[in-house]
Amino acid sequence: MVRGTRVVITRGTMSVGNNYCCNGDCYFGCTTSITIGTDNICGWNTQFNTFDGHHSYERGVLRPIEGDITIGNHV
Repeated sequence: MVRGTRVVITRGTMSVGNNYCCNGDCYFGCTTSITIGTDNICGWNTQFNTFDGHHSYERGVLRPIEGDITIGNHV
């Protein structure tokens, strides 16, 4: 069975280097920045999401709900 991968960029940017392979059922949700280097392979059912979806606190301090994702080369 062939399975798809979803890429949802609501704002921000996503860049992928050369020689990138992504297996099925992956999800990329981007509200800031996703950068993937060269010569990388992504396994099945992998999720990259720059947005947490809700606020959370750590030791009483509000944590950011968004952040960039950077993956180097040969990962």
